[in-house]
Amino acid sequence: GKTMIISVNWLKKFTDIDLSIDELATLIGARLVEIEDVIDLGAKYKDVVTAKVVEAKPLEGSDHLSVVRLDDSGRVDGIERDSEGYVQVVCGASNMRTGLTVAWLPPKSTVPETFGTSDPFVLDVRKLRGVMSNGMIASARELALYDEHEGILELDDSLQAGASFAESL
Repeated sequence: GKTMIISVNWLKKFTDIDLSIDELATLIGARLVEIEDVIDLGAKYKDVVTAKVVEAKPLEGSDHLSVVRLDDSGRVDGIERDSEGYVQVVCGASNMRTGLTVAWLPPKSTVPETFGTSDPFVLDVRKLRGVMSNGMIASARELALYDEHEGILELDDSLQAGASFAESL
C-alpha cells in the first residue's frame, strides 16, 4: 500500500496536541491508520547541513563527476577549507550546478538512509580520482525522504548556508 509521512509539527499548526509522541501514535493507530514507524528527525538528520554551491566544475578526465565548492558558513568544525573558507566535495549527480542549495553530509556523519540500521554508513574524507572529497551531497533517497536518486535533492534557495537541515525540514 501507500505510505504517508506526517510531521507532528505540521499537525500542531492545526490543533493543540498535549500528548507525548508515543500516546499520539497509539491513538492514531487505534482510530485511523496503522503506524509503521515513529522517527525522531532531529536525531536522524542531526549531522546534515544546508549548504550553497559556490562553484561546480567538471572533474578533468571524468564524464560525470563535478568538483564542488560548498559554503556552509563555517558551521562544520575540523574540516579542510580553501582560502575562502569553502569545502570541497566531489559529486556525481547530473543536476549539480553552481548556485544550488543542497543537503551536505560532512565527514563523520551517518547517511540518514542507513540511520538506525544494523549497518549505518558513516562518511569520511576520501579521494575520488585523486581529488579530495569531504563527505557527500545527498539525494532524496540517501536522506530517506523518498525514492529518488537520479540526482541530488535541490533545496529551497531561501534556506541559509549552514542552517540545520533537520530544523529546516
